[in-house]
Amino acid sequence: MFCVYCGQQVSNGARFCSKCGKPRTPRPDEVPSNVPTSTRKYYRKYDFTGETKTVGEKKHPITVYRIRRSDGVLGGWIQSEENLSHEGNCWVGDNAVVYENAKVEGNAQVLETADVHGQAHIYDDAVLYGSCSVSGTAKVRGNAKLYETCIVIGNAGIYSGALVHGNASIMEEACISGEVYGEALIADHAVVKDSAKVYEKAYLRDNAEISGNAQVHGKSDISGHAKIGGRAEVFGTSTVSDYGKVDGCARCENTHITDDACLYDEIWAQYCDFSGYVEVYGYGKLFNKTIYRKITERGILFHDGVEQV
Repeated sequence: MFCVYCGQQVSNGARFCSKCGKPRTPRPDEVPSNVPTSTRKYYRKYDFTGETKTVGEKKHPITVYRIRRSDGVLGGWIQSEENLSHEGNCWVGDNAVVYENAKVEGNAQVLETADVHGQAHIYDDAVLYGSCSVSGTAKVRGNAKLYETCIVIGNAGIYSGALVHGNASIMEEACISGEVYGEALIADHAVVKDSAKVYEKAYLRDNAEISGNAQVHGKSDISGHAKIGGRAEVFGTSTVSDYGKVDGCARCENTHITDDACLYDEIWAQYCDFSGYVEVYGYGKLFNKTIYRKITERGILFHDGVEQV
């Protein structure tokens, strides 16, 4: 145990520092069990070292202050005690910085050179490290992990099970509980959940949803109310829009799906265009085909390797 004011080692039973005479701050796990819960919030688990630096824009710099935990461990930087709760095991460590109205609570960890600002909220068992950034009114919770240089902005939600890393960007109202990495961009009200993966330069927007064990990568663009699920894979320069759907073990490579067109089962489509009310299912490989049917007509069914009308 070390004094948070002068760094002098202090015995666990001491109430004051023998060097500077200031009161010793107890660790949360040293708070007597008979102390009411309402009073525990007054026990401090960290204090300021006096070291400062500025962050933010050059025209409007913000001063942040380095912290030291009551056990002597040097921490990261916060603007005020509103940024980091004294309750739970949450921590801002290394050279991480939390400022403006952002909050870190629960058992959340913000480490290395992570940056959290705006009104972002990091809580539960979430972990941020690397040089990732969270801002706006974004929320990171559960056991979500963010690392490397990913960015989360707007009112995005990163939930339990999520892995966001690389140069991925999550913005607006997007919700993530799957894995997003590479240079993928998830925007609007798009959702990535379950064990789904979106990576490379894929773009997911509007109300699109990726679920199950599906993978979307390459330069694919998924928009509208499109849904990719099961073990489906969409890659290359594929686009799925409107109410298009890819499910089962279907694969779409450089293929465009619009309207209510759907691909299922073990279909592999390359350089194809599907629109209108089209259902393609069974197994087989389609290459360079354009298939269109009006919504009021029966779609083409591709079953067991044979086209049917």
